[in-house]
Amino acid sequence: MKKFAKMIILSIVTLTIFGFGEVFADEPNNQVTFNFPKGWKAADTKELSPLIKSMYIGTGKEEFPPSITLAVEPFEGTLKDYLKIVKNINDDQKTEWKNLGKIKTKAGHANLSQFDEKSNWGLVRTMTAILVKNDNAYILSATALKSEFSGFYKDFFEAMKSFSIENESVKN
Repeated sequence: MKKFAKMIILSIVTLTIFGFGEVFADEPNNQVTFNFPKGWKAADTKELSPLIKSMYIGTGKEEFPPSITLAVEPFEGTLKDYLKIVKNINDDQKTEWKNLGKIKTKAGHANLSQFDEKSNWGLVRTMTAILVKNDNAYILSATALKSEFSGFYKDFFEAMKSFSIENESVKN
C-alpha cells in the first residue's frame, strides 16, 4: 500500500464537464465512470502503474498541464483505515495533507482531501476523492499548478461528483 500510494502521488505530480465520460470494468459486472472536462485528452497509461485506470490531461496557462486520474487499488478495510495510511505517507514525506471532509458522488460518499507538493514546474496542488467499496480503494485525483488550481476547481469538483460504480454487487 505505501509503495503504491507514493507511486500514485509521484505519477500525479509528474504528469465544462458535460457529455464526456470514462468507462472501464474493474471487476465482473462493475463499470466505473466519471465525467471529464470537454476537450481534455486521454493519456496513455501504459507507462504508469497498472493501478491507474485512466488519466485525462487538459491545457493550462503554464507548461504543467492539469490532469484527472483514476486509480483503483485492492484494499480490504474501511475508508478510515485507508485515510490513516494516506495521512502517514504524507507525514513521512513532510507533505501537508488536508482532510476536507466528505463529498457526495454517484457511487456514494467519498473523502475529499488535498495536498500541495513542490515540483520542477512550481507548487502543484492535488485534490483527491477516495472511496472504499467492494474491497477496492478508488482514488480520483485532480492536479494542477497551485497558481492555476482555482481556475479548474469547478471542473474538478464536477468530475468527482459524477464518479459512479454501476451494476455493482452491494458490499460495503
